[in-house]
Amino acid sequence: LQQDMRRRWFDRFLKGAPNGADQEAYVEIAVQPPSNSAHTNLGTTWEHRSATVWPPTTALTRTYLRANGSMTATAPGGVAVGPTLAHRVAPGFDVTSYVAIGGGLSANAVLAQIPKVTTSFVGGPLLEATELIGRGSVTVEVEDNTGLFQLTAVLHHVNAAGTATWITDGTVGERSGQPGRHTVTIEPNDVAHVIPAGHRLRLTLMNVSDHNPPASRRIRMVPYFTDTDSRILVDANHASHL
Repeated sequence: LQQDMRRRWFDRFLKGAPNGADQEAYVEIAVQPPSNSAHTNLGTTWEHRSATVWPPTTALTRTYLRANGSMTATAPGGVAVGPTLAHRVAPGFDVTSYVAIGGGLSANAVLAQIPKVTTSFVGGPLLEATELIGRGSVTVEVEDNTGLFQLTAVLHHVNAAGTATWITDGTVGERSGQPGRHTVTIEPNDVAHVIPAGHRLRLTLMNVSDHNPPASRRIRMVPYFTDTDSRILVDANHASHL
């Protein structure tokens, strides 16, 4: 389907074929199913929508990361100590070794050499079904002891029983080599998803790009091969947020 859409677009705008591609909606959006099992079920129908602009011009919502692992609409006040991601690489494991074991397609083998370290922030239960649509971002204030670090942000929604459904993710890297405080912005993939009422939104930060949707898990970005400690700053002066 994607290939057909590309060909029709090229036929119209490069070859002048009057196939009507220029009359169709500027954006076509497939809304992800509300569960991982529905996502991978070939019988599931994905609702489609259209739009005239992208990303949509809907209002943005900001949610702040808090030291106790919550997410709130209000920014933190006062002093708070955020979590630290300790990125550790097995001795001798480098980019050559990474390629030799299969690279990003061998996620388990890579994570055996560079353990995944995570920290999560969870919002309150949603009072009604809530739509996430468009392009989000995660701004994180980081105190790092090498200035060589990678952060991945993953969004899930979690029901009352603790079952998590994947929404989207994104990765950013810092390679300045300057220890100290850094501000990084992670842009997860564009998304269209409806979170059911009663579920909680969960943001997880991790040290490697473990792209793990309901299918096709892989290490999406080459990891960094230098040990480092990255502390997430969540105090009044460094308000990391989604």
